[in-house]
Amino acid sequence: MSLMKSTRILPFVAAIGMATAAFAEAPSPEALGQALDGLALYTYDQPRDSLFVIEAGVDASSNDAEARAAIAARLAALLQDAATDKAAKQFACRMLERIGTPEHVPLLAGMLGDAELAECARRALEAIPGEAASAALRAALDTSEGALRVGVINALGVRRDAKAAEPIARQLASEDPEVDAAAMRALGAIGNTEAAAALEGAEVAPEREKLVEAALVECAQRLAAEGRAAEAEAIYRRQLEAGLPHLRVAALNGLADLQGAAAVPLLLDALASGDQRVRGFAATCLAAMDSPGIADALVARLKDLDKPGRVLAVRVLADLGGDAARGAVVELTTSEDEAVCVAALRALSTLGDASSVETLAEFAAGQNEAAREAAQEALVNMAGAEVDAAILGGAAEGPWELRVALLEAAVARRIPDAVPALIEAVRDGHHRVRLAGLEGLRAMAGAAEYPVLVSLLVDAPTQTDIDATQKAVLAAARAVEDPKAKTQRILDAFDGARAEVKTAMLDALKVFGGPDALEGVVKATQDASLAVRDAAVRALAEWPSDDVAPHLVQLVENSDNATHRALALRGALRLARARVAPAPGEALERVQRLHAHCEAPDAKRMLMAILGDLSSADALAIAASFIGDADVAAEARMTTLDMARTLKAEHEDVVTQVLKGVAGQKADPEAAREAKLLVGEAEFVTLFDGASLDGWVKPFDWGEVSIENGAIHLSGERKFFLVSEKTYGDFVLELEAYLDEGANSGIQYRSRYEQNKLWGYQADLDSLPRGWRGIYDETPGRGWLNRGDAEKAQELYNDTWNRYRVECIGDRTRFYMNAELIVDHLDPMEIEGHIALQHHGEEGKVVRFRNIRVMDLGKRRWLPLVDADSMAQWTSNGAGTWTIEDGMIDGKKTGDGYALLFSPKTYRDFCVRFMVRAIEGNAGFYVRSEKLPGTEGARGLQVEIDPEKDQAGLYETHGRNWVAKPDQEVVKKHFKRGEWNEMAVCAHGGRIVVYLNGHQTIELADDPGRAEGYFGLGLHSTGAHAQFRDVRILSE
Repeated sequence: MSLMKSTRILPFVAAIGMATAAFAEAPSPEALGQALDGLALYTYDQPRDSLFVIEAGVDASSNDAEARAAIAARLAALLQDAATDKAAKQFACRMLERIGTPEHVPLLAGMLGDAELAECARRALEAIPGEAASAALRAALDTSEGALRVGVINALGVRRDAKAAEPIARQLASEDPEVDAAAMRALGAIGNTEAAAALEGAEVAPEREKLVEAALVECAQRLAAEGRAAEAEAIYRRQLEAGLPHLRVAALNGLADLQGAAAVPLLLDALASGDQRVRGFAATCLAAMDSPGIADALVARLKDLDKPGRVLAVRVLADLGGDAARGAVVELTTSEDEAVCVAALRALSTLGDASSVETLAEFAAGQNEAAREAAQEALVNMAGAEVDAAILGGAAEGPWELRVALLEAAVARRIPDAVPALIEAVRDGHHRVRLAGLEGLRAMAGAAEYPVLVSLLVDAPTQTDIDATQKAVLAAARAVEDPKAKTQRILDAFDGARAEVKTAMLDALKVFGGPDALEGVVKATQDASLAVRDAAVRALAEWPSDDVAPHLVQLVENSDNATHRALALRGALRLARARVAPAPGEALERVQRLHAHCEAPDAKRMLMAILGDLSSADALAIAASFIGDADVAAEARMTTLDMARTLKAEHEDVVTQVLKGVAGQKADPEAAREAKLLVGEAEFVTLFDGASLDGWVKPFDWGEVSIENGAIHLSGERKFFLVSEKTYGDFVLELEAYLDEGANSGIQYRSRYEQNKLWGYQADLDSLPRGWRGIYDETPGRGWLNRGDAEKAQELYNDTWNRYRVECIGDRTRFYMNAELIVDHLDPMEIEGHIALQHHGEEGKVVRFRNIRVMDLGKRRWLPLVDADSMAQWTSNGAGTWTIEDGMIDGKKTGDGYALLFSPKTYRDFCVRFMVRAIEGNAGFYVRSEKLPGTEGARGLQVEIDPEKDQAGLYETHGRNWVAKPDQEVVKKHFKRGEWNEMAVCAHGGRIVVYLNGHQTIELADDPGRAEGYFGLGLHSTGAHAQFRDVRILSE
């Protein structure tokens, strides 16, 4: 059938597939009659409703012979009507495929000569029962050709027409490979003697032999099913010797079915086959047989099998069971071949008994990992109380290695009587036996064993024993219901214990908690042993409940031990923070008492976190006292200013006084600058007076700008901008905007323009909830930089006027909507430019702006960090060579280790940009680093410079290793291999961002690493060669 004719059938088939779903119930006789009446006129381009009705009628007639006959008669009449369209006739044939009878055979046979109907007619004949249909199909063998002949052969095979064997056999000589293959399959399906003879006598090309062999195996299966075992067996045996591997498996299966137990020798022979599939199937058959003597026969053959065969044999023996199998498997555990030995050990999981315990223990204690695991598994899985007794008996005496293995097995088996044996093992003279006993008690001991375990803790001979016993004590304590009794048992034993045991007891008391345990730990802070006092203070610092707080404060204020004060302070601050929510006044009192003792950097950071949570006027004053503190400069700045913004409305006088102090200090210029903003010492200037566009320019040839009711109105059909004449660096901009629904707009800042073109940052304004209220860049290739908190922005948005504020200070932009921060973004690419108002070009939409004012905070500059004038102040660690020519710093390294060129001073918060070209090997730009001796280089963060991988990631040398891998999509898209690349890194406290050619690769929100350190140009791998230029730092 041609492709065109075949595809015409597809819509028809689809229609039939839909019919059942469309008509789940039988149609009425009237509806069915109308559908059959209209079928003669059906074509493919017509609705298929009538087809659905007819098929539903055919379905409903399954138990009504009269109705089926009536429908079939109507369909046959349509097939005989020359006026009926081919589409309808194809459908009628498909229905006769389901309800046709022998009386329809002549009609369908006559249609086999019609190219468009032949396939449908053939399928109907295939389905109609009786000799008439078979005869018609046999007759068609000589008249059909191509795909139709293939279909006819397939149909006769499906019908298993014995009379067709001879005419189909003649097709084996066909030059058409499809006909030839169909004939082989059909003869296999027919499966009689004639078919088998034809297949065995067929002369086919070597590449076709596998088809013949598959058909012969199917023949054998048919013959066997009909009771002709001898003929089937003969075919199976020939295939077993010469067939393909999967056919040999099928033949083996057939012979096993035919012969039963008599096939055992054959299956045993197959275990020695060189084909893995054959012997694997043989093993499966043997294991499934219920015949006496198989195990003995298999044992007798073991010596003749190769290694894979013996492994399979062991698995079979494990399934068969019995004394013979067990004895043979135990003997195979001594095999020098690891795979055989391991298989035998695993087999003992089911075959083994008490007599196998010693053998398994020896392997479980051995050095071969695979054998050890198999033996351990077998010890755990063997069944029987006798096995339990043998394991416990072996664990009581003998070499320590075996005892340890058997103790572990006893625990894994959860042997009920194992606990006394485990306790006895804890008193053993060998440390490994003791530890095995303790591990077991940790898993199995309960409340009854708790007192014994406490005694064992007191007597534990080594620190390792103490640690293991403590874990067992804690595990058993979970089952003790009376907390007071649990604690008292430890307290009663405490005074008489050694110092190292007391330390373990203190840890246990910390876990238990409660007033009695707390009293005992407090008392231990006065112990004669420093180690015990240290442990007691640590326990108090980590105490789970707040009742320890007074004791911690007492230690902070009165202890003469600096370590104890530091530990107690951390514990007290931890508890103070936990009290912020339920009792903020109490938390503040503790902070007021503790903050003067916060000298270590980690304590200061904890304090800042508590103060931020408290957010009160008193907390603000404490936070402000740490402004400029080198350990927590960023944290103190953020905490103080955030609280000031939150508290200003309610506590204006207090906040103003604090902010004026911050504004006047010199240690943290950024904090001073922002404090001046908040306190109003910097003045706002009006950018739009409500009446004129003085100070603004529209550098676009399109777009409409007007002033209505004191507001700027922008409208148009293309995107354009209204631009400030003046440029700004650092500033605060405030305005109100009102967008028609469906309109989009934005506040451009630090932007540049030409006629009919503008690019730069944009604080996006939008009227729809689609996440477009973040920081965008109109510069081609940059796009969205930070979408901010879209959900919060949507909650804040009003359908009329909204208030916006853009704070641009250094590399940081904060974007506010209706007094709430929605975006906080770090970006070093531009530090000054124009402010502009955007209309996005939505036709018919108006964007309005009013009350526009700006606070100009001045402009910063990019200052050289290292150049020809300052390079002499940078110091090399002695590895590599560093030269500078025409502003380009060239670094090369030939030896091992790290080559570093260090800045002359350390830096905390900064923003740095530089150009780099990686010529060979791995390099880096170090920040906040610590100098190390010689070629060790530096300890600290480095911006990775590696053309082969992870360019612009953050790695901490001699520390955490990879801190953050870069965004690989950004690197792949924007890294320029072998060329100059611009990189930037900005750090403010724990917040760090990295840029590659203007695109962010890394953003860390709160990195816990070093807060201050040296810059460094670094070379890592041997032969590394990198060049730097334009290394600049943003001015204060």
